[in-house]
Amino acid sequence: MHAPEQYEENKSVARRDIEEAMTDLIPRMEFKQKEVILDYGCGAGTTGYKFFKPLAEEYDSVIHAVDISSEMIQHARENFSHARVTYTQGNILDDDYPLKDVQFDRIFSVYVFHYMKDYKEAMRRFYKVLKPGGQFAFSLVARTPVYNMFSAVGEDPRFKKYMQGYQEFIPQWFEEKQCAEHAKQCFVTTAEDAGFVVKYSKISYQRDFHPSFDTIIGLFMALNPFIKNFPKELIGELWAAKKSSICQHYGQSEDSESTETRHEMLTFLVERPLCTQ
Repeated sequence: MHAPEQYEENKSVARRDIEEAMTDLIPRMEFKQKEVILDYGCGAGTTGYKFFKPLAEEYDSVIHAVDISSEMIQHARENFSHARVTYTQGNILDDDYPLKDVQFDRIFSVYVFHYMKDYKEAMRRFYKVLKPGGQFAFSLVARTPVYNMFSAVGEDPRFKKYMQGYQEFIPQWFEEKQCAEHAKQCFVTTAEDAGFVVKYSKISYQRDFHPSFDTIIGLFMALNPFIKNFPKELIGELWAAKKSSICQHYGQSEDSESTETRHEMLTFLVERPLCTQ
């Protein structure tokens, strides 16, 4: 995500999903005093400020909020600055990840894993930076048209040169005909292979009505990391192409003024054992 204002303006679906996931996961967790918390994929800062900052205040803890996007980090610093929160740009998959030597009591990664190509290596790295006995709560979208859209736009002759490298933003576990149960099992297996114990997992089946395409396409535009490559005169065509992709995905007429989208959300709570054999 590289357009904070546009993302925040159009993320009604994500906002609902995040609220549902955090309301489900946080009461299942065991908090202690003076924890060091990682908010990985903090985005524009709203989720951490609403859900994690109160926990830090209650338990005298500190938060390291990290995002791959410099634009998101700058937005978070400007709008959600707090003495208990430190904002850092970084990618846990990079060898020079700035927090690779920090050990955390607790990790949150909300609505993030579906943007990560090598989710297995990411899981292993989260395990390494989590203290024994620590908990890792995360949520992600199991199936969404955004990846089909990346492929459709990325292979379109009109846009191909502006979308070079788009394949790196399609996760390894994604398949066009994959189901939520398949995605869930992928993450259960990956977490266990990394050394975690899976304490809780859930599939939520979500449906959303959009009275116009503006919100959903605006969200997908904000999620497109290549949008800055496009000349202004092509944005209208890109918008139309995204609408066409959505309609095709859901079997709708392109003359439709509104749309109903469907996706599945996965939520997990995993734990690093105190002792390993």
